[in-house]
Amino acid sequence: DAIAGYICKPDNHLTIPTIPGVDTIKDNAFTGYSIESIIIPESIRRIGNRSFFLAAKNITIPDSVISMGNNAIFEGAIITCGSGSFAEYYARKIKYELSESFVPVDFPIDREGILSADISEISGKDYSYPFENWARLYLNSKYSTYEITRLKVNADINYTNYIDYDISNTLFCDDYTVAAKYYKVTLKTNKDIPDLQRNSSGDYYFDFQVVALYNAEGKVVLSGFIENKENLLKTSYNLYSYIKEDTRFIYNDFNAPPSILNSSTSTEIINLSDYSMVNDIVKDVDFAAVWYIEEYVPISKDVIAFFVPSPSSTVYMVNLKTNEILFSQKYDYYGVSLSSEDGVCVILYYTQEVRIRSFDYLNDKGEIIRQITYVDYPNDKKSIDIPGTPYELIQENSSISIQNISTGSVNILLQSKKVDFHKDLFYYIDKVIDSSRFIYTCFEMQGHDPGWNRTYIYDIRDGSSLKIHSSEDNRYYEYAGYYGGKHFIKFSNTFDEANKLYILETEGANAGSLECITDNIDNYLAIKHYSISSDGKYLFVMTSNRLSDDMNRYNSSERIAIVDIQTKAVIYQDEYIQEYGSVTYLEDGYFCMNNGKTLIYLNMK
Repeated sequence: DAIAGYICKPDNHLTIPTIPGVDTIKDNAFTGYSIESIIIPESIRRIGNRSFFLAAKNITIPDSVISMGNNAIFEGAIITCGSGSFAEYYARKIKYELSESFVPVDFPIDREGILSADISEISGKDYSYPFENWARLYLNSKYSTYEITRLKVNADINYTNYIDYDISNTLFCDDYTVAAKYYKVTLKTNKDIPDLQRNSSGDYYFDFQVVALYNAEGKVVLSGFIENKENLLKTSYNLYSYIKEDTRFIYNDFNAPPSILNSSTSTEIINLSDYSMVNDIVKDVDFAAVWYIEEYVPISKDVIAFFVPSPSSTVYMVNLKTNEILFSQKYDYYGVSLSSEDGVCVILYYTQEVRIRSFDYLNDKGEIIRQITYVDYPNDKKSIDIPGTPYELIQENSSISIQNISTGSVNILLQSKKVDFHKDLFYYIDKVIDSSRFIYTCFEMQGHDPGWNRTYIYDIRDGSSLKIHSSEDNRYYEYAGYYGGKHFIKFSNTFDEANKLYILETEGANAGSLECITDNIDNYLAIKHYSISSDGKYLFVMTSNRLSDDMNRYNSSERIAIVDIQTKAVIYQDEYIQEYGSVTYLEDGYFCMNNGKTLIYLNMK
């Protein structure tokens, strides 16, 4: 439990009371209050992000506090704290260098001593909250003889040049998840440290990992520290080899996932340059000259579709096995794009008025089986039948209603609205669960800032909305599809890259909770593209160590992995660089990666 803030204006000299069972002050709890002084009680262990930012001129922090978030305290505040405490370390971290050295602390610095000390914390939801405290104690103890004047332990969040050494795995041990968390350490000392080199500012700057185990009850057990880039654990297998030396726990057998690209029985690589029919169609086309990516979309094992831009402006579907053109039609429109869904080719195109968009659906024989046109994107109207009832859900004007098909009567369930000058809410149907519930997304627009997607389960019987949640409590959850009887959710950043994928629990006491299926994948920050098999058994991901940002859309991926969804085990993984590309699950049992004219088929039968 946590202190969330103050109901009224707090006293000018505020003493926060001790509340049994409460050890945390939440993010933003006292931000912006103008208070002369604040005294925090000994019962508090954690202070959240911006908890006291611009709040107090003087703040007293007890030795019990071992974690403080970003901008927890304004750097101009006067901090009263114990010598050698985490609060002292934090104060010196935000105020930069002080002339006097850190007071040495007694903390084990060798692996044997760390394991013998059996160091642990109760973490609640955030397993990594003790890590920075453990790291600063270890570094202080190891380097104090060199008179430390500056010490910072920071997670590296440079999105444009980042190698991710955060690794975790749930399969090594039945009762615990094993994790290695990556930090950058900045250290300045009065005396030179042998075997370390100062940078131009006179600091020592090096990579660092904290290795620990944590369980569902929130217990976190320290297992060791790793210094310098050449020693870091970079894969799950490296982590397994390291953690096995900690004999306090019982471990399962684990082997590094094999390479699927080197498997002649599972993998078939096709180069479309070897097919004269394709070459004849595109031989005079300069894709780059018209700012178009040359892309071939697999529809089935033998059938592909592609768009040839201006002046041809034609969509083709061809059968590579029979060497025949199944479909060719001119689409002289704005913004033609192709995708594959359940063995069907989907052609999206805009007419001369960009607000009018149309879809043509083709089967693998090249026959148009469905056509849809939407006018005015924000006002898209769609209806979804509710099984076993005479009702349907209607989405229109970013609102959701329910209609009796027989009588035509309509009731609004979720109405789009402007909450205040800077905040608008829009609602979109994702999936009907059963006769009385459906999943929807609320898109919250914050003025000109990127919006938030929050996903809910709506109960028609009582009008309640159950927020989908996980231990991370992220804002950007989006519905990712229904496969093999399971609902999937993705957590995305602002630039539409998945960071994690989950299974959504829709029944019982745990309804609304999420179970992550990507925690055991090595070395990634973003899932650039993914596909789930129609039976819900396998997940294929194309991952990268780089995120896109508001200045650069980074589309490349460097690694691929296949996950057994039931066990969450990574069954195959490879390094494979693609500048552009995607992966599609085909109904005949293959995943297919398309990267320009290279198609890689992976047999999952």
